[in-house]
Amino acid sequence: MPEQKQETEIWLSSKEAKKALKVSDCHLMHMRLAGKLQFRKEGNRFFYLLPKQPEK
Repeated sequence: MPEQKQETEIWLSSKEAKKALKVSDCHLMHMRLAGKLQFRKEGNRFFYLLPKQPEK
């Protein structure tokens, strides 16, 4: 019987990522440039891949 794969990652917009990480625009950019965050760019928008926090 196949295991059910749980979604462990979510893509967030810049605004959502800043709120989740509690950082400023500038710090988010520095984290992206330092390779600390996986991201993708769609047009002029950035989306960040963050690990999903385990539910309590």
